Amino acid sequence: MNLIAYKKICNEFGVDVNTDFRFKGGNNGGLGTMYNFSTRIGYRPLTDVSHDSSRFQFIPQTTNSVIKIDYISQSEATDRWIQFILEK
Repeated sequence: MNLIAYKKICNEFGVDVNTDFRFKGGNNGGLGTMYNFSTRIGYRPLTDVSHDSSRFQFIPQTTNSVIKIDYISQSEATDRWIQFILEK
């Protein structure tokens, strides 16, 4: 990334150069909803939990200390481009 060009663009639009542009909306600070497969139930969302890389992992099977994540859905992230639209 060209830092000089970045600063020029920020100055042109009145944006602080230290702005954090990461998307943090939705579940798990922008990561998305984690899903786990349960026998006779199917895929179920892991709700009311926050992602912790030592507790939730992409592993072959759930263990006593680690829960298997089968996939992650980022439905809130589809509109994340809106955060880049200037209010004025």
